[in-house]
Amino acid sequence: SAWHAIEVGATVLWRANKDEGWFEAIVTTISKDRKILTVRWRDYPKLPPFNVKRFDVGVLCKIT
Repeated sequence: SAWHAIEVGATVLWRANKDEGWFEAIVTTISKDRKILTVRWRDYPKLPPFNVKRFDVGVLCKIT
């Protein structure tokens, strides 16, 4: 699946809660069991990184 293809450096979509829109985040690390991603906001690099569950992010697809 697209979620299993996520690697360090990938751009994913994340929202803090259901009332907000989705925003781009960059994956900086992946846990050994590949269930938790550490990400940072793409457009706000000075904010601290945070952890999210792999299957809770939105995946961007390349259209060719």
